[in-house]
Amino acid sequence: MTEDTIIDVKNLSFWYMDSSRPALNNVNLKINAGETTLILGPSGCGKSTLALCLNGIIPHRIQGRMEGEVIVDGMNTKERPLHELTQKVGIVFQDPETQFCTLYVEDEVAFGPENLCFPREEIDKRVSESLKKVHLLKYRKTRLDRLSGGEKQRVALASMLAMNPKIMIFDEPTSNLDPASTVEVFSMIREMSEDPEKTIILIEHKVDEIIDIVDKMIVMNSEGKVVDIGPPRKIIGKILERVEELGIWLPQISKLAAMISHRFEGIRRERIPLTIEEGIEFLETLNVIHKLRGKKRREERRILDGEEAISVKDLSFTYPDGTTALKGISLKVAKGDFLALVGGNGSGKTTLALCMIGAFRIPKGKVFLNGRDITSMTRYEIAKEVGYVFQYPEHQFVENKVYDEVAFSLRVRRVGEEEVRERVMNILRVFSLERYIEANPFSLSQGEKRRLSVATMLVVEPDILILDEPTFGQDERNSRYIMQLLRKLNEQGKTIIMITHDMKLVAKYAKSVAVMLDGKIIYEGTVDELFENPQIMERAKLLRPPLIQLSIKIRDKYPDFPIIKYPEMIYEVMNLEESGASKI
Repeated sequence: MTEDTIIDVKNLSFWYMDSSRPALNNVNLKINAGETTLILGPSGCGKSTLALCLNGIIPHRIQGRMEGEVIVDGMNTKERPLHELTQKVGIVFQDPETQFCTLYVEDEVAFGPENLCFPREEIDKRVSESLKKVHLLKYRKTRLDRLSGGEKQRVALASMLAMNPKIMIFDEPTSNLDPASTVEVFSMIREMSEDPEKTIILIEHKVDEIIDIVDKMIVMNSEGKVVDIGPPRKIIGKILERVEELGIWLPQISKLAAMISHRFEGIRRERIPLTIEEGIEFLETLNVIHKLRGKKRREERRILDGEEAISVKDLSFTYPDGTTALKGISLKVAKGDFLALVGGNGSGKTTLALCMIGAFRIPKGKVFLNGRDITSMTRYEIAKEVGYVFQYPEHQFVENKVYDEVAFSLRVRRVGEEEVRERVMNILRVFSLERYIEANPFSLSQGEKRRLSVATMLVVEPDILILDEPTFGQDERNSRYIMQLLRKLNEQGKTIIMITHDMKLVAKYAKSVAVMLDGKIIYEGTVDELFENPQIMERAKLLRPPLIQLSIKIRDKYPDFPIIKYPEMIYEVMNLEESGASKI
C-alpha cells in the first residue's frame, strides 16, 4: 500500500456456502484515505458482500471460501481479529433494525464502546457526542421502537460514530426512508465527507442526491467483477451507453444531457453535467433552452369519471396502543387509474392500503371494493379482486422454495399444474429469478426478495394491484422491468395503487397522486399540479425529482420552458420518435 492508500483489495473472490457461483470475482481496487467512494452495480452483484469483506465480517463471521486478500489501514483482514477491524471500519446497513442489539437509544449507541471495555466516562462522552451529531440527544432515553424510520437510521449512524472508525461504509442507508429523512441522512454524510480524517464508502441507488460529494466511483457487473474505477464524470461519460447492460442508476441530469447530445449536438464526454446547476449551464451553452421554449408534450388527463375500483368514505383508524393512524380519510380510485400514494414515514399510507384489503377490522360503510362493502366480503373474495405486495417481502412468504412461493396463489385457485409451471417460470424469467427455483425465499438478497414478492402477485393478474414500495432496493434495470410491467398491466385496464417515496417513479408512471400527512389526505389530483404546488410539497416534505427542479429553475427566467419530468420525456417534448439514445 502507498502512504495514502487505506484500503487495498487484491484478487478478492468469495463464494458463500453451498454456492458454486462467486459473489465476488477477482476484485482489485484501491481507496485512498479521506476519499468518498460510491460503489454502483446491479442487485446481487456483490456490493454488500464487498462491504462485509472490508470490515472482516467476511471471513470471520460469515462462512464461505475466500481467495485473495483485503488490507485495511495496514491490517490483513484474514489475520487480524474482528474486534480490531470493526474499530477501523464501521457499517450502517439499509435496515437499521437488523443491527440493533438493545431496547433504548443510549444503550444502542453505547453497545460498541462497552464491548471494547472503554471506561464509563469515555462511553458517556462518546454517546453524548454521537447523539448530538445526529440531532438525537433529546431522544437518549427513548425506546427504539418509538422512533420513526429516519430516527432509527440516525441511531445506527450514531452507534457507528461512537466507535470513531476511520472508514465508514453506508450500505443503502436511505432505502427505507421518506424524502425528508433521506435529506437528513445525506446531509450528515455530506458533513462527514468534509473531514479529511474520514474515508467514506457509499453503496447507494440514489445517486442524484450524493453525486456532488463523490471523489471516486467503482462500477461492478452482475458477475461480481469490478468493470471500472475512476472520478465520477469520467466514469459516467464512459458508461452512458452501457447503463442498460449494467443495470445501474446514474444522475437524471447526466442521462438527459446524453440524450440531447446524442441526438442534437454532440458533446465531449468529460463535459457531461452531474448536478442541476451544471445541467442548466449545459443547456444554456448548447442553446437547448431556446429550442425547447414553448414546446409542450401531449397532456395527460387524470381518470375522474367511470366506475370506482376502490372507494374510501370518512375512514378513521386507531391501533390498539392508542395511535390514531387515519383521520377521516375519503378517497376514490377509478378503475384503470395508476395512483401514487405518497407522504412521509408514519403518515398513514400503509395503514390506509391495508384497510383497502380488509386486513384490519373497520366499520361498515367505510371501504368499498368494486362497489361492495369490504366488510361483507370473505378474504378469498377480496384476494380474487386485489393483489397486495407488502413493504417488507418476508411478511408474505409462506413456502420454503421460490417456485412454490410463486405457484401458491395459482394452486389455491385450482389452476392446472401444467399451466402453473408455465406461468411461474415465465414470471421468474421476467424478474431474473429462474435460477433460484429451489432456493428458500428467505435466503435471497433484499432486492431479490422484493422481486419475488412482486412476482407472486403479478402471476395471478388481479384487476387491482396495491404495491408498497415496489422498487425498494432495486437496481435501475429491475426497477424499470417492474414499472414497465405495471404500466403494461395498467394499459390493459388494471388498476394500480403504488405507495412510494421515489418521486421519480411518481413523475414518470403515475396518472394521479394522493398526498398524506398525519393521517389525512392533504392533496388529491394530477401529478403535474402537485409538482407545481410548493405549499403542498413543503407541508408533506416531498422533493421534486432533479429534472423537475431543473425545469422550474429555468422557468424563473423563461416562463414558457416546459416541465421535463424524466429523461426520455425530451423526445415527447421535441415531438420526435425515440431513438436508440432513449435507452441510455
